[in-house]
Amino acid sequence: MLSERLSYLPETLPSFRPCPPAAGRAEWGQLPSSARSRLLAAGEAEAARPLAPLPLTLWLDFIRTGQRAEWEAACFSRRARLCALAAAGVYPDEFAVSAGALLHDIARTEPEHAARGAELLEAIGYPRIASIVRQHHGLDEPEHLDEAAVVFLADKLVLGAKYVGLESRFAESEAKCSTPEARASHERQLEQARALRRRINSLCGKTVVA
Repeated sequence: MLSERLSYLPETLPSFRPCPPAAGRAEWGQLPSSARSRLLAAGEAEAARPLAPLPLTLWLDFIRTGQRAEWEAACFSRRARLCALAAAGVYPDEFAVSAGALLHDIARTEPEHAARGAELLEAIGYPRIASIVRQHHGLDEPEHLDEAAVVFLADKLVLGAKYVGLESRFAESEAKCSTPEARASHERQLEQARALRRRINSLCGKTVVA
């Protein structure tokens, strides 16, 4: 009976997609609010949970004994985590990150250079990169780990072309804060950067941002 039912199926389904592509924001926007809330909640929960360890010893045990249960449990746990994060949009676009990193100081010699750089990029037709550049001196939504957050944090880890780490970078820049507004902005950015560092290290299951 099963073979008879399967014989009616086409050999390929070239236009079939189990879900819209990541770029299909209009299609994703048509999800029922309950489904959207469920996906976002699952992604946020996974983002806050430590990464399951996947030591080489589990693989070696599988090779030696043929028992795959422990290896698969850890591996499948990571796979489920990745699916939840992707469905919730918790993953960066590498091109946008690279472009934002290269262009974030495009107006460095001008006052309010983050906002000015964003204006320049917006004017020539790059609104998404403009948003990243504008936020490298303060994130609109610091709870989101997106392209703007990656560029923002990376900018706070270097001094010139040298990696110095978060605390050293902010200690150096604090001396330049000559007004109450500048000091408040400095403190706000430091708090955002520390929160991002904690979240990224938690996601990776180890210290990758010092």
